[in-house]
Amino acid sequence: MHFVKSSSVNLVGFLDSDWGGSDEGMMSTSGYCFAMEKSVFCWNSKKQSVVAHSTTKAEYIVAYVAAKQLIWLRKMLSDLDYNQQNPT
Repeated sequence: MHFVKSSSVNLVGFLDSDWGGSDEGMMSTSGYCFAMEKSVFCWNSKKQSVVAHSTTKAEYIVAYVAAKQLIWLRKMLSDLDYNQQNPT
């Protein structure tokens, strides 16, 4: 990781899931990561706790989990005076 001092911080997020990728119980895997500028600083990858019956539902589940983390990150950055003006 390479962190560079910058006057503006742009938070970027990525997420994805695989539908029924696990051989044990057809569980999907969710994954997301968040970066500021070019440095990833927050990520998670884990098996979903429920069986998704479609690709869409698997994507909704990861979107929900990532959105909760995103809200927390944006509030933390706001507390540090790095308010996010643009959508993440």
